[in-house]
Order: sequence, then C-alpha cells, then structure tokens
Amino acid sequence: MFSALNYILDAENVTLPKNEGDCYARLENPPAAIQCYSLAYGLNKENAALGNVLVNSMLSANGDFTGKALAVCDTALYYNPCNRALEQSKGMALYMNKKYAEADTLYSLLMAKGDSSYLTLKYGGISRYYAGQYFRTIEPLAAAYEKDTASAEICVMLAAAFSKMHDIKQAYVFLDKAEENMKPSPFLLNQLTLSKVEIYQKDRRYNEAANFYYTVWKSNPKRMDLVRHIATIYSANNQSEYENDAMRQRGLFAYTLYAVEFLKTGENPLHISYTRRLLESFYEDAFFRNLTQLPLLSPEGEKEVISMEELGNIIKQIPQ
Repeated sequence: MFSALNYILDAENVTLPKNEGDCYARLENPPAAIQCYSLAYGLNKENAALGNVLVNSMLSANGDFTGKALAVCDTALYYNPCNRALEQSKGMALYMNKKYAEADTLYSLLMAKGDSSYLTLKYGGISRYYAGQYFRTIEPLAAAYEKDTASAEICVMLAAAFSKMHDIKQAYVFLDKAEENMKPSPFLLNQLTLSKVEIYQKDRRYNEAANFYYTVWKSNPKRMDLVRHIATIYSANNQSEYENDAMRQRGLFAYTLYAVEFLKTGENPLHISYTRRLLESFYEDAFFRNLTQLPLLSPEGEKEVISMEELGNIIKQIPQ
C-alpha cells in the first residue's frame, strides 16, 4: 500500500489517495483513512461526495476530528451550497460538537425542505431537546419513532420531553416502551446462553456453566432444557463417582431439581427413568449411614438440605 505522502508527487491524481483511504477505512484505521481523504479532498474541494466521505470519517473517529469536521463542512458547502448530504453531515457535526441551537436551526431547515430521513428526524428532535425547545421536540421524535419503534433512545428522549411539559402520563408510556425495547429478544438471549455455556464447558468451567443455566432458568422456569443441561453437567451413574463432597452435593441438587421440575410437567416419567439409579444410590448410602437428610449445593453456591422422606418420594414417582 502506498503512503499518502507520495501523492504530493502526483497532485492531479485524486483517485489514488481516495482509494487508499477506502482501504484504511475497511481496515478500521480511521486516522490513516482521514489523512488520505484529506489529501484527496485538498486536491478537489469542489467534489461534494469526497467532502462528505471525509466529514463522515471524521465524525466516526470522534475525538479531535469532530471539531475539524465542521470546518470541512463549511468549505464543502461553500463550493456546493444546499447539498442535502453535506447539510445533513453538518447537522450531525453541530450535534456532536454540542452546538445544539445551531443544529436545531439546520435540521429545522432540512425538515422544512422536506427531509424526513430517520437521522434528520432523530437528531433534529434531540437537538431541540438539548436546546431547551421541549415542545418542538415531540413532532420530529414522534416521526422518528414511527420509523423505528424499537429504538430505546428515542423512547427515552420522548419520555424526557413529555416530562418537561408535565405530561406525566405520556412520559410513563414512553418509559415503558423504552424499558421493553432494552430487553434482548428471546432468540438473542437463547443464543447468548448457548454461546456462553459452550465456552465455559470447553474451558472446563463446569460450575460456572451450571450457574449460568440456573440463573437463566429462574427467569424462565418453563425451560426444562436448562435444568436438563445442569443435570448433564453433573451426571454420574453412582454417587460414589463424584470426586469430592461439593461435587456430590451439586450432583444431588441438579438431579433432584430436574426430577421435580420434570414431574410437574405431567409428561411421561419414563423419560427420566435414568435419573432413578443415581438418586437411589444417594438414598441407599444415606440409609446405611443412618442419615435423616442430605446436603445440597445449588449452582449459585447456596447450601440446602433434602430429607430422606422427600428424596424417597421423588424416587417413587420415577419408574425403574
């Protein structure tokens, strides 16, 4: 890849530094991309598209580049007045530089010209809020909400605007919507669970995997697959196979939990007949040691006990 400084020798060629900037952008190297785009734009300041690429790169990089983006916008708009894309970029630059009143003025002009794009409505509305124009905040943000009802940010800003106007009822409506939008989808939550415990198990962090399954199960008590996974982590043919008392207590907790929850479903208990052998081994060992109860250890590390009577009742409900 060429160095941007080499292009000084070929000042007529704008394409080369532009293309190198694109490469750096794909490599996620914003400073290098901006350097190339700046060189290219300096060779052709009448190119609105190139100016816009440079501005957006600066805004994406944030930091010191945000302030410089405004100067580039002004230069680009001097050569291309009323260019919609550049005006939109300048609105964002003003917003990111916290010049909310100026951003409000520009976004209001864009909306008056018929710009109903999502970003214009969203940041135009938010700029009005931070500029203290609470009543005028509602219309653009409500329009943005219609385009993206899943945006928690827009819901929060609408709730804040209604609160400023003492419309508490509407404020609560959008706070509830924001809270709902912040919740992960069931699909994503399930994928997170599967991915996280898979990593835990590959790393032999079995107790942490069980704890994660258990935590998710407590919020989703109908998910029998989760308690089955916990039992699988602590599976054994006999209580004597566990390497220590803690693992033995975790195994008994996991299997009694799985058996009890499965029996609640009303499904055929033959499906869990394999759990009986392990539970019987716990019962027989305790019987010969004259114990009246057995210790349990939950995936969260909480200590519990189960009486021999309770354990015997569970075993009786599971076919051999």
